[in-house]
Amino acid sequence: MSESKEGGGFSGAVFGALVGTIVGIGVGLLIAPERGDDFRRRVAFKLDRLANYMADLGARMSSAQENSEARKSASELVEGARRQADKIMRDANDLISEIKRAQGAAS
Repeated sequence: MSESKEGGGFSGAVFGALVGTIVGIGVGLLIAPERGDDFRRRVAFKLDRLANYMADLGARMSSAQENSEARKSASELVEGARRQADKIMRDANDLISEIKRAQGAAS
């Protein structure tokens, strides 16, 4: 359930960034007395920066997801090893108990 909330937060942030960009461009058109070529270049530069930022953010989110999955796999591996070690210890204790009983019976 928390994953869907986090995903919604990320989607909300992306949506907010896009709306903010669009509003910013609209306000820029209204108040900036620039030539069309200069304005288009500036908008293209800003959009390129935004695209790079979003790509970097997506890569970091993907990396975090992969790290989370690797951590989960590592935890499962450690838990499996712990269960195996517990079983080996029980078997060893049972064997030691049998040996002690056999030695007591032989004496």
